[in-house]
Amino acid sequence: MPENNQSDFEIGYNYARQKHYLLTNRDSRFFLELGLAFLFEQGVTAELSKGMGTYYLEQVINLFTPENTHFSGSS
Repeated sequence: MPENNQSDFEIGYNYARQKHYLLTNRDSRFFLELGLAFLFEQGVTAELSKGMGTYYLEQVINLFTPENTHFSGSS
């Protein structure tokens, strides 16, 4: 149950984080498209959507950070 002091953005972000396990078999392109779709939502639920979009775009970024990529070698 969300805390009363959370913004709509935080509620959306935390909801996406909690439900992420439902999408475990998806690739990075799916998360990129999902994140962008939520991020650019307008209307009454825009802040909830932006929170969800931010979470999914962070997941894409995390997939490509150096500690998650399996490249070896020095730069």
